Amino acid sequence: MTNAKKFWLGVLTFAPLPLMALYIYSFFQLFMRMSTIENMGTQPQNIFEDFGKMFIYIAVAAIISIITMIIFIMDIVKNKKFQNSNSNMQIVWILIVILLSTLGIIVYYFVEIFPRKEGEDYHTPDVTDRIN
Repeated sequence: MTNAKKFWLGVLTFAPLPLMALYIYSFFQLFMRMSTIENMGTQPQNIFEDFGKMFIYIAVAAIISIITMIIFIMDIVKNKKFQNSNSNMQIVWILIVILLSTLGIIVYYFVEIFPRKEGEDYHTPDVTDRIN
């Protein structure tokens, strides 16, 4: 695996974290604004100004997480280490990535992708292996 590919997988792996932080920040800002708007006696529509930003943050984080999860599941399925005798680990990693979502993706990145050497990529089975 090339270093550039590792870098972009790392970016995809950690991209939802700042978006979730922005979402949490916007969530608390909403309540802070709510108390000031309540004291000023303005219209209730002003309370919902931050909902658009919050929705965008969470939607983009969810889309990036789903795309990253699909890429990592494909990596697990194609990984040479999990072929033949180690197929139970393949199932375990798939379950970790699916059930733990972002945390599972981060763990898989540091345990399996980051230490991978240059040129060490995927196992492509022979045609005879695909038939049997």
